[in-house]
Amino acid sequence: MYLSTQERNLLDFAERVARNASSYYAVLFDLGKMAESACSPALTGILRFTIANFARSHGAQIYTLQNDRIMLVTGSEQRVSANKFILELENTLPGGRAGLMDQPIEPYDISTTPKLFLRCCEELYADAKEAEEERLELSRHNTSTKVVPMTGRLLDQLLVSLNSCDISPMVRRQNICALMDGQQARTLFVEYFVSMASLSRTIAPGVSVTSNPGLFRELTRALDKRFLALLKKEHAQYIKGPVSFNLNMASLQSDDFLLFLDQVLPNTDKSLVVELDFMDVLDHLPDFQTIIPFLRRRGLKILVENLQPALLEMLDLSLLEADLFKIRWQKQYLANPAQKTHFLNALRTLPPNRCILTHCDNAQAVRIGQSAGLQAFQGFHVDRIAAGPPQAGTRMPEQVTA
Repeated sequence: MYLSTQERNLLDFAERVARNASSYYAVLFDLGKMAESACSPALTGILRFTIANFARSHGAQIYTLQNDRIMLVTGSEQRVSANKFILELENTLPGGRAGLMDQPIEPYDISTTPKLFLRCCEELYADAKEAEEERLELSRHNTSTKVVPMTGRLLDQLLVSLNSCDISPMVRRQNICALMDGQQARTLFVEYFVSMASLSRTIAPGVSVTSNPGLFRELTRALDKRFLALLKKEHAQYIKGPVSFNLNMASLQSDDFLLFLDQVLPNTDKSLVVELDFMDVLDHLPDFQTIIPFLRRRGLKILVENLQPALLEMLDLSLLEADLFKIRWQKQYLANPAQKTHFLNALRTLPPNRCILTHCDNAQAVRIGQSAGLQAFQGFHVDRIAAGPPQAGTRMPEQVTA
């Protein structure tokens, strides 16, 4: 059974306008192709947000389709504005319009070519239906293999297990340190988080908990609730100095978070940093901008993590109003001289005293970050530096796994 309604609704609309003379203009955006051309999968979130903003300001309708596609439909009188928006959007992409491949943006003048638009919508519906059937077949196949995808029924079972298990053995910590030439490492704060690998082994062996992003998000929200309860109960153990912890945007607006603040803040003078995923912030930007003043009034700092280098040239970080940013180091940034230069230039657009380079598991990552002016780092190599030279008979700390 085909489950999605967006393609069906779009096809119904296309059939209506094909039967009756209508003055509409439509644009199909293939966000996946646009992000692939820019070599940045995370770009889809910014594009989705930008298109939604245009739709709101121009009274347009958007259909969010499968495979990272969006169909924008507006009145013919908005044709000029829509084409101008397309041009501006293309020019903001890394590499510009020349870097785009395979026509990721397709405009349709429905008033003059309604059948062409209808054929496009029929193909979108057929593609989505075929993809849905493949997913159902894969789900049936995976039930007989060792790893099965996440389902609503499995999620219900995992939530029961999560609520009854002790998560404290799954808590990991990593240092965020200032590393400057000729000086000893100085710990700025410590991040606490629950290892998803450990959690999966404990409550979900044989289940791919990340296979369904929506259900995985529900699982992490429930995990946030348990983690906040643990920090609240054992705050003297965990909050010995400045600390940070990851939360979903939805968790920031929960009663559990308010209760955590009311009980923990009066009992500590240590700095607390809330870490939020960049894509989660983009998906809930109005909520994020609303809650920032409240967090600051309570003395918390806000950190946005998982920034992508390819996005920094087109993103005004001041709009996020965050205190700190994390950008993830990846070895692929040194694949060739041009990519290394692009990465360093992206780092230099960041305020060096507010940016942290993460996943620094070797000295090379730290050196590259320092060459771009960064001072704060996180990762296995950083933990080793912070721990100092190993003493006789001691073991080096094991690498943290997320």
